[in-house]
Amino acid sequence: VFSDGIYTIASAIDVTKALDIPCASTGDGTLPQLFTANNSAAQKYYITSTGDGYYRITALCSNKSLDVKDYYIDETTGSGTVQQWTTSNNDAQKWRVETTSDGYFTLYSKCGNGTSALDVKGGAALDGTAVGVYAGNST
Repeated sequence: VFSDGIYTIASAIDVTKALDIPCASTGDGTLPQLFTANNSAAQKYYITSTGDGYYRITALCSNKSLDVKDYYIDETTGSGTVQQWTTSNNDAQKWRVETTSDGYFTLYSKCGNGTSALDVKGGAALDGTAVGVYAGNST
């Protein structure tokens, strides 16, 4: 879909907001949030192909990857917690990238049935809003 490289992941809800690792934390288990784009290392990610049709998304500030916690996605809602975690080659850290009809990208976790996308909780474009996975819903 695109070349390996360093990217900022902006929200399609409000492109002035970006996926952010709070306080540029280096800790395992840190939960990403939405935050006003500021071009910091906390908002830059190495996106690299895993060679099997998926990508790994690794925070520049911590060298840890976006990970679906405990591989768990609720079967009813398609929701799950996303955290940063020490990089590995497991499915919890693999993401499928699809282009939307309006030119944005949607990131789908390989966990569960593969239809849960990186999502801003409640569709709220506010600083500090949690980011997780939720059944793909075009928002």
